[in-house]
Amino acid sequence: DGHRVERLAEVGITADNVGDPEAAFRALSEPEVTAIGGRALECIDYAQAFTDSMTADGVSQDSADCLVERLQETDFFLAAFIAGMRGSDFDPGSDGEFLQAFMSGAADCFTEAEFESVFGEG
Repeated sequence: DGHRVERLAEVGITADNVGDPEAAFRALSEPEVTAIGGRALECIDYAQAFTDSMTADGVSQDSADCLVERLQETDFFLAAFIAGMRGSDFDPGSDGEFLQAFMSGAADCFTEAEFESVFGEG
């Protein structure tokens, strides 16, 4: 753990000052940021926030829960969290696995009206 604290200090994060978290996360290697993101998601219910967002947009709780279950079979929420911490937009369409999980999950989980409201007609 001492090594991790030293590494965080190297990128500008200390107990007294977080500095610029986005710059710090961009300075970390993929394995480092993945480990930190994984630990953070043990404390932050990112999936629930995603569900809340969908239900606020008119998707039923059951449909939202169904889609979240599908997405949890991938690293979708970890990738979204890491992108946010790095100050980047998360585009699930840029990753074939995420796009497949999202679209097939939405097709299986959403009612026709929910699917149209999220993705538009046509």
